[in-house]
Amino acid sequence: MRNGVERAEIVIVGAGLAGSSLAVRLARRPDLASRVVVLDAEPTARNDRTWCSWRFDPHPFSRSITASWHRVLVQDERRSVPIELPRPYDCVRAADFHVQVAEEISTTGHVELRRGVSVRAVRPGADGLRVEHDEGTVLARLVFDSRPPPAPPDGTLVQAFVGWEIETERDAFDPSMATLMDFRVPQDGAIHFVYALPFAKRRALIESTWLVPAPAAVPDDRPLLAWLRAHLRSQAQAGSDDFTIRRREHGLLTMSADRGPTVAGRSRHVAIGLRGGALRASSGYAFDRVQRISDALCRQLEQQDWRQAGLEPPRLDARIDRHMDRLFLSLLARRPELGPRLFVDLFAHCPADRLLRFLADRASTADRWAVVRALPTAPMLRQVTLPTHRAA
Repeated sequence: MRNGVERAEIVIVGAGLAGSSLAVRLARRPDLASRVVVLDAEPTARNDRTWCSWRFDPHPFSRSITASWHRVLVQDERRSVPIELPRPYDCVRAADFHVQVAEEISTTGHVELRRGVSVRAVRPGADGLRVEHDEGTVLARLVFDSRPPPAPPDGTLVQAFVGWEIETERDAFDPSMATLMDFRVPQDGAIHFVYALPFAKRRALIESTWLVPAPAAVPDDRPLLAWLRAHLRSQAQAGSDDFTIRRREHGLLTMSADRGPTVAGRSRHVAIGLRGGALRASSGYAFDRVQRISDALCRQLEQQDWRQAGLEPPRLDARIDRHMDRLFLSLLARRPELGPRLFVDLFAHCPADRLLRFLADRASTADRWAVVRALPTAPMLRQVTLPTHRAA
């Protein structure tokens, strides 16, 4: 480095899920790039996230899977719907993920992870892209940028959540079944449910999740406490509602089918992660998409012409799926009181294998029709005839 300027073939901005998933693949494939620099603003990796996905394809992080479930539950005030899954529902905690990332990158000589370095700007230059950070500049042929996207327009549906990883004094959970959605909580004019992942009989991650219009804030955790106390008291074997919070997490996710790659054609500055459309609008899932996008980018890097022409930002979801998501989100925004019924209907009436393929961007035409048939006809037909709501 001279005068604070250095060179790399590839710079990855951000070492979160998307940036690290790509970095690990590049660490395993030294033939794809001679030097990769990963810059992340956080001084240390944080255990502040939990990612879940339906298991379809192999990915590099199988050894970081914390827990898996073959049974899940969706319920509201009227119905309790247990579902036997045709494939496992996997959970990866950020702590385990980042340990693996650090281990794999440390064994290579061509990938470098630097923490505590904030990127200020990515600018085009005569000799490549200039990645300007608080310690200098990196000149790169290609930049993958996972910095957070701009705040969504007012009225856009946002998934706001707050969660606790807890430990109870006595057995209180069934570790064989995860609760995807429990709507038996106050709705307060929005869509509110509790999400529960039991890791063991005395340990679980419990999250209170709201679908609300932007601008939104991290939700109050009092409803979460009320649900948890009621659950613990309902367990005859527990005998106590005492618990210890071992970890907390919270976040805001934009539920918009219009978010995704903004550059048409090849580019040297490629958005990844939430900025690149990794989040499925109707569900909030991103882990599986990130892995598939990372694989697609590596396949393009194999072609070698990226040094001159850049890469084509991948888009996994079909246009029809984005349209279906827009209609569904628009209906939720207009009629939040229908939220519990719509979600429970989906899991109650759509075959699990078809619904999972739809949620994971692998749907066939028959799968999409099965999803449509599972929803109440009248509200959906009325939605098709209305102008698209801003929240979609």
